[in-house]
Amino acid sequence: MITQIQASKAVDDLSRAFANWPIFLLIGLTGIKARYRRSNIGQFWITISMSVTIVTIGIVWSYLWKISIDDFLPYIAVSYIIWLYLTGVIADGPTIFVSQAHYLREIRLPKSTYLFADLSKHLIILGHNLLILIPVYLFFDFPLNSQTLMVIPAFLLTTIALLAVSMVVAVIGLRYRDVSSMVSSIIQIGFFVTPVIWKPDIMPPEILRFMIFNPFAVFLELLRAPLLGNAAPLLYWQVGAGITLVGLALAFLVFARYRSRITYWI
Repeated sequence: MITQIQASKAVDDLSRAFANWPIFLLIGLTGIKARYRRSNIGQFWITISMSVTIVTIGIVWSYLWKISIDDFLPYIAVSYIIWLYLTGVIADGPTIFVSQAHYLREIRLPKSTYLFADLSKHLIILGHNLLILIPVYLFFDFPLNSQTLMVIPAFLLTTIALLAVSMVVAVIGLRYRDVSSMVSSIIQIGFFVTPVIWKPDIMPPEILRFMIFNPFAVFLELLRAPLLGNAAPLLYWQVGAGITLVGLALAFLVFARYRSRITYWI
């Protein structure tokens, strides 16, 4: 449990960090620029490499699964972009405070600043990757409808859930450094049991009903369905909302309880 003082300090930390959004946005941008330093194209390598990957997987797997490329490539494009957003935030979680140790030691900023900075970095990468969907939609004349607007609440719900997960694994990963390897293993397994490069309709109904117990599949479908002009099942919305609420409660408890120890654990 946490004390009232710990809860108050955690709320103050989160509010001050969010209010100073230019700071965490700058830290996030700096991380991306450092990755592509001395490159003429810069961070647009993200979009280029993603485009090549999507086209390659789309062509090869459409032949393997004997599915029309007009139907499969847009599915792969949307699925893979969303998957990298989901797993990118989670995979970085355990090393957020470790990678920002120089800031934590030298600058007094709210601890949650670095959580928001990492999330903003992945939001920028997501923005770059979403540019790929423009030529995909135009080339395949993909129809968008009123269901597409549901991507907005789905995106907000997913991002809040990712922030909660990131907060938990960031604190635990700082204390126990092998958490990063464990998270990477979970993501690798999750890729194969989540319909990213395969379609759910190839699975038997008795197996498919267990997909709601896969959080990756739930949030992937919440975002993918509207981007493909479909409606996500109501059950997925209910499960996604439940996961988010539980995640937020757990994240706040962990952050409030151990926030003061973050600097000492570096």
